Amino acid sequence: MTHKYWTWLLMLAFAGSLQAAVNVSIPNTTVQRGTTVEIPVQTSGYTISGSDSLVAYQAVILFDPTAVQAVGATGSGTMTANWGGATIGVKQDRVSMYNKRDTLRVVCFTTNQPLKRTVQDASILVKLQFLVTDTVGQTNTLVLHDVRMFNLQGAMTMGTKTNGVLTVTANPSTTTINLALVPGFNFVSFPVTPNPDALPNVLGTVPVNYVWGYFSGYPKSWQQGRPGNPLTNLDGLHGYWMRLNAAAGQTLTLTGPPVAVNTPIQMIKGFNLIGYLPSSRDTITHALASIDTNYSYIWNFDATTGLIKSWQRRRPGNPLSKMTPLLAYWVRMSNYGVLVYPSSGYIPKVSAGGPVRNRAGADDPPPVSTTEWCDFWAQQPGVLKTGDTIRVYDGSGVLCGDTLVVDGGIFILPVAGDDPLTPDIDEGADPGEEVLFTVNGRTASVTGSSACYETEIIPGTKAIWTKLGSYRVEFAVDTSGIRGPRSDNPEPGGIRLVRNYPNPFNSRTEFTYELSARADVHLDVFDAMGRCVRAVTSGPQAPGRHTLSWDGMDDRNRPVSSGVYFYALRAGSSIRTGKCLLLK
Repeated sequence: MTHKYWTWLLMLAFAGSLQAAVNVSIPNTTVQRGTTVEIPVQTSGYTISGSDSLVAYQAVILFDPTAVQAVGATGSGTMTANWGGATIGVKQDRVSMYNKRDTLRVVCFTTNQPLKRTVQDASILVKLQFLVTDTVGQTNTLVLHDVRMFNLQGAMTMGTKTNGVLTVTANPSTTTINLALVPGFNFVSFPVTPNPDALPNVLGTVPVNYVWGYFSGYPKSWQQGRPGNPLTNLDGLHGYWMRLNAAAGQTLTLTGPPVAVNTPIQMIKGFNLIGYLPSSRDTITHALASIDTNYSYIWNFDATTGLIKSWQRRRPGNPLSKMTPLLAYWVRMSNYGVLVYPSSGYIPKVSAGGPVRNRAGADDPPPVSTTEWCDFWAQQPGVLKTGDTIRVYDGSGVLCGDTLVVDGGIFILPVAGDDPLTPDIDEGADPGEEVLFTVNGRTASVTGSSACYETEIIPGTKAIWTKLGSYRVEFAVDTSGIRGPRSDNPEPGGIRLVRNYPNPFNSRTEFTYELSARADVHLDVFDAMGRCVRAVTSGPQAPGRHTLSWDGMDDRNRPVSSGVYFYALRAGSSIRTGKCLLLK
């Protein structure tokens, strides 16, 4: 709501004489688990005159977010019929968080001429919509925290407020969802209300040790063994980061009532982390038609393929064009809105082909498993040629991403950031850090970049990393032969370390590297005290790509303890060092 309308409401609040009291109530309701229920907020006790009109109202309801999810409000069939949709906002504040409740604020107003919207005795003020996620047999109270109504004379006098009790019954309809999780972070959603839905019970025996979600602008997380976790339950409307603490992939099975495809999802201004409810793939334009041009940026990570894809309005060559079941999506909104997925018109199902890589080398290891990413892209056909290799490094020389230039001199590259959950390991750039580019191993000087989510270049600005940012860059490629950090053309007899993966690891991690000439390769692993715990020698290796592994054992074939370890990879006079984290 704009500032002028709030000012208008405040003026009404202090204008005119007070009328007879209006009583407000929420009826007791019984509903099946996993369904969306519409509950009216009713009024009574106010006798109107023939010239009176309701011009605005505001209602604040407290609810338990582990029991229900607020998904909408409607004026259809109420005293504000044909007035315009009521708007809702869900937030957490100190009071509601202390009581483990969220605050639902419902607002409706009109700028039409007076005497057009008559208040009727014993009428329905608004209908609230909730997705019911609570356990069967439980009862929860919807608390009428505050209600205000305004007629032509000003603020109306409010009388009694009666809360409503929601009773949950069983739902005979169930669906089973199988989430294929890979080691490290996964970006997932599921169109069911799982039973159970409470953490950690919903995970069963699958070793997920960290879950992160984003609810109406507020992050919530759960971590195994951590007291007072703010995230306690999972639902089908939101997307989640899940970290699988295992050396091999596992399947998380969730069973419960399906969430209806057309369940409203409230979208706030800014970023939203949402689930995808349809069971078939869909184009972005069709899937998000209900919010039309209100979205400007969409971002997705498919852990099973290791691909990060994004879509940005006005950006050429967007790699993300379709939405896929069981994946989650970041959606940036320019204003508030309500997303309702369509019930039909999806992409026909076809046989799946092989995975498509957008990285520079098809044999490269999967990207580092982290929740931190930022897009950088360019369109410079006069500077970039089809097939050019683009690589990006942070200030410490860590490779954060690589890709190829496509037709038209275009590349779009998700650049990894440092994972705050592993402070002893440098996976990528830090917020506010300048990143460095190379083109075919030669330094590319950034001559300008865009403001976030815009395409206009600001000359003289650098490429600065921010989480979930999207920046256009322009640069001049150095042709003097000076190479960037860890260049694609190592010195004679040298070595280029790509990355050890997985990292963190549970039982084994692999070190992938490239040799420019034939050499013996030595891998030394040191503990935090600087003692060498394992030494591995490859013997003579030909130029090209190779792999050495460490199984978490010392030189006496005894398992080492969990912790941070340092490694040095040597070939001839060239050496590359780094850190890895062993978790058991």
